[in-house]
Amino acid sequence: MKLSFEFKVVRILPYQYKYFPGKNGLEPKKICNFNFSQLINFRKKNPTILVVEGNQSSGKIAKNAISDIKKELPNSKIIYVALAKDYFYKDSVKNVEFTTCGYYTNENRKLSKEDCKKLGISFKDVYIFPWESYEEELAMLNNTEFSYTSQEDF
Repeated sequence: MKLSFEFKVVRILPYQYKYFPGKNGLEPKKICNFNFSQLINFRKKNPTILVVEGNQSSGKIAKNAISDIKKELPNSKIIYVALAKDYFYKDSVKNVEFTTCGYYTNENRKLSKEDCKKLGISFKDVYIFPWESYEEELAMLNNTEFSYTSQEDF
């Protein structure tokens, strides 16, 4: 919400994706969708949409979200913000008007110790935000199943 006001983008679309173990390792799956037909006075020519992600590792989730939005609103302008972004994949999200992040990480371990030192990035830390679960993040890193309260909904 704070970012939407900072970027003067008022409408929020509740798209939600989550990684789940699949045939090819972890795969992003949309778990919360939005019905665009319910929007009132939104289908203007070039709406500006703010896409926010907590921690971008590869950019797959952001790319999926932006692709889904562009299918519904092909002329939309996208502002993409990640709180944290893996430096190796920092430019992986394309077709946006503007992008920024709070800080860079090396969570995918693609950078050397020397590169990290030069860039001022921690070589081996994994960041967990206060609203995240250590157990869930560990399950994702190990490509194992995590038991959610209402997992049958997925």
